[in-house]
Amino acid sequence: MTLPVAIQNFFMARSRQAEVELRRQLRRALANLLIGVVFLAACLALRQSLRDMGQFELLSEGLLIIGWVALWRPVENFLYDWWPVARRQRRLMRIARMPVEVSALAAAPLPAAGNAAAASIADL
Repeated sequence: MTLPVAIQNFFMARSRQAEVELRRQLRRALANLLIGVVFLAACLALRQSLRDMGQFELLSEGLLIIGWVALWRPVENFLYDWWPVARRQRRLMRIARMPVEVSALAAAPLPAAGNAAAASIADL
């Protein structure tokens, strides 16, 4: 395998990993959103039961607030959190499709054997 092909394969594989991560994140966001909606519905049903009894006004309002607050993060996940992953996946795909050209540069002359820099590099 040539170096340009290896570089393209590397970025293509990274792009596929990002795509898998994006799908996983969207599935998780959708599941969390469904859980949040079910929890909100339960809070609203319990709130209506408390209001029908004519008591516990403070508790019924608290259930309304708790239901909406519980839905906040799942909605944020579903609407916004996947954008950076999608951007990274598109960027990696563009890099993988770029033509790669490898060219040799003229080699720099090696330092003299008595040079202190050469001695310190050799000691490493």
